[in-house]
Amino acid sequence: MNTVVASPVSSLKPPAPGKNLAVANLAGADRIAEKTIELTACAQLGYLLRKRMVWFGLTQAQERENAYDAATNLGGRAFYIQFKASTKVLKTGNYKGSRLFQCQHEQMDILVRRFTSLPNACFYFFPNLGTLSDLQSFNGDLISNSYLIDVSDIPNPVPPTGRQSDHHYVYLDAETPSATITSDPFKVRRVIKASDLLRIANDESGQGLPKSSDLLRLAVEALDDRDGGQRDLFFKNAALVVLPG
Repeated sequence: MNTVVASPVSSLKPPAPGKNLAVANLAGADRIAEKTIELTACAQLGYLLRKRMVWFGLTQAQERENAYDAATNLGGRAFYIQFKASTKVLKTGNYKGSRLFQCQHEQMDILVRRFTSLPNACFYFFPNLGTLSDLQSFNGDLISNSYLIDVSDIPNPVPPTGRQSDHHYVYLDAETPSATITSDPFKVRRVIKASDLLRIANDESGQGLPKSSDLLRLAVEALDDRDGGQRDLFFKNAALVVLPG
């Protein structure tokens, strides 16, 4: 067998493999991408719930249409997850120790207006880890270190941001746990540990996950009168999760 010495692609010496999970990040930064969070949450929630789950990505219009058709036929229970990611933990100020996330106002307003009447239908997913080093320190356990906010627990209508970016700041205090949303500060009524989704999914009292038919009806009604850009915003970084039944 012949061997060829590869030419260096930069002047920097690459780190030794196996020493740090951050080495696997090809971008060279330690930040966890939202796609990594989505895929890991998908795997770990399936393991937690011990139920058959079907996850639908909702990025493209045709993808959404097919997902809705399939989810209708699968029946059972369903919910949406809106994934967020953040590497920023505040070291000073009123929210010291909190992890800072950003949520686009129009998207939040659409979600709250549509699902305020249907608890456990749509959750923001906030991981209290933002880097591959964090993930390593928690031994890869994303779900035990992540939190959910049910959009039905956010005030309706959502107060304006007062920012040019039109993004709300969400300060997650994992110790309490609690979350404050600004610019006009308000505390969310509940912050749910992601691992508590097991209890919600197993609830047979009528307070658990909504029926797929109820969830899809509300979603379709929300989008019928919106243009393509608004529909894309509604589904950005979102997944539809169905528990067939």
